[in-house]
Amino acid sequence: MPRISQDSIRRVREANDIVDVVGRYVNLRRAGATFKALCPFHKENTPSFTVSPQRQTFKCFGCGVGGSVVDFTMQMEKLDFVETIERLAERASIPLEYEQGSGGTSERPAASSSTKATLYRVMEWAQKRYAATLEKSSDAQSGRDYLRERGVSQEIIDSWGLGFAPESFDAVLTSGMREFGSAEFLDSVGLTRVNEAGKRYDFFRNRLLFPIRDASGRVVAFGARKMDENDPGGKYINSPATPIYEKSRVLYGIDRLATSQYNRAHAKGGKLVIVVEGYFDVIACHKAGLDCAVAPCGTSITPDQIHTLRRFGDRIVLIMDGDAAGQASMERIAGEVIAQGADVTAVTIPGGLDPDDYLNTHTAEDFLALIANGKDLFRFKLEALSKRYDLTRIGARLEAAEEALTVVSMATNEMLRDIIVRKTAEFFDVDETALRARLRSKARSAKTDQAQPAGQTAISVPPDERLLLLSLLRHPELIPAVAEFLASDDFETPVAAAVYRAVLDCREEIGELRFPDVFDFLDQEKSDARSFLAGLMEGDLSLRNAPKDTEQEAMAAIKSAITQLRHKHVEQSDEYRKRVVADNHEELTSRLALMRSMDKRRGVTKP
Repeated sequence: MPRISQDSIRRVREANDIVDVVGRYVNLRRAGATFKALCPFHKENTPSFTVSPQRQTFKCFGCGVGGSVVDFTMQMEKLDFVETIERLAERASIPLEYEQGSGGTSERPAASSSTKATLYRVMEWAQKRYAATLEKSSDAQSGRDYLRERGVSQEIIDSWGLGFAPESFDAVLTSGMREFGSAEFLDSVGLTRVNEAGKRYDFFRNRLLFPIRDASGRVVAFGARKMDENDPGGKYINSPATPIYEKSRVLYGIDRLATSQYNRAHAKGGKLVIVVEGYFDVIACHKAGLDCAVAPCGTSITPDQIHTLRRFGDRIVLIMDGDAAGQASMERIAGEVIAQGADVTAVTIPGGLDPDDYLNTHTAEDFLALIANGKDLFRFKLEALSKRYDLTRIGARLEAAEEALTVVSMATNEMLRDIIVRKTAEFFDVDETALRARLRSKARSAKTDQAQPAGQTAISVPPDERLLLLSLLRHPELIPAVAEFLASDDFETPVAAAVYRAVLDCREEIGELRFPDVFDFLDQEKSDARSFLAGLMEGDLSLRNAPKDTEQEAMAAIKSAITQLRHKHVEQSDEYRKRVVADNHEELTSRLALMRSMDKRRGVTKP
């Protein structure tokens, strides 16, 4: 099978700036020479995720993950290596070359062998087909009339890619079979289904369609509004979960958050994310200039979605419908929001209106005024309890306070917990000391889970091995001499050995050592080694923070590290003991000094 050429991989990586790529998924904030954000790979309240534009690397000190722009995209998009390179190549318009078995190269094959890439292609094809149907087909007249009645212009239709599914059981099935040769992919993305009789049919029929895109802008699902009120199906239906669509990670409009013009214009106030309930609500907000609005797809807002949105904004505003279901959804997630320490405001529009209806008769400034007068989610929870319990009765007040304490107990930040305990005592008019005692009692009886976040791994590398690698990265001119005395097998830890081998290969292959290039010589399967290499750039002992050393000091550090490594091996192998005697450190010192003097004679100045 053809492999992507090493040169293509390098060009793709260099063409995709890591700050630009990561910034589409998380809310990056500059911190000196680097950028910081909440980690997208595990839940945290304090940012421990760092991106270095100079090194073109990322590293999370909470869960340990790290690497290059390729590693980030692989993990964020759940792609394999080939899919990732093809995805980034497409983003940067870089043509790929593939190495043949004979050593020659060829242009990128016409079709990707990746299943996921094919599924994305199927969904993009379906979106274009549905959009063309809405624009031209007589079968879509009801959809066009409906949009006109709601004041949706052609410009908005085109911008959001709205479409229409005709009232046919096999329109998409038939054309999809011609396009892709099989119904397998249509089934996989939820465009077709098989009934109990074994007959395959189009899932969306006689419905207005809203393409749902992921953070990268790829169509992954559809939301569909029925046009016939006699249709026994739901008013809105959505694509099922598929290999490319996870409802907990995707919201309608999430692909537009990273480029929100409203947030760019109001950057000093912190980035805002508005969460509404429906597709038309999102479109109405964007039409009004509030292009930072999103909506959950066919479900109530979930804690996981709140966590996802925190990557894009500092402040999240929930504007659910004024009915009981909408209000209950905001109350239900209060505990998890408190646990995350998120800044979430709850807003209820007067008269039970939804945002689309409200913005039809009010200005964007009126809408922002409602947001400014919103309540923090914990206050919203307390007021909801006061409506459900008769607080004039002592027993009911006690029950309400107990329910509030359940939410309070989920706060992991001590200062936040202290603030909301005082708010709870004041709201229910109970003694704060008694409330705190009850909270401690609940904490003692609760089971605590001390497990690390999923995916968190501790990469332990001895200081001497880390210091040796740092010295070589800082003084690559010493690599050839060290390579004669030290093999990758001499390292105690596999991750350090893998990084050392990559350093040697990089220097030998391209004649120099630039830090991002080293990643190209590390096996993509060695995620621990790639994270360790990224960690060498940040943290307490790293290229960024370690004190600058001279070449002489680096030589001393390297000799010391080699001594440590060989002392560890001396009891394990008679053959190794002979090598220690033969390869004395005086020879290493003289060889390093000779290389240094040769460089000086050639007029080479070392940094």
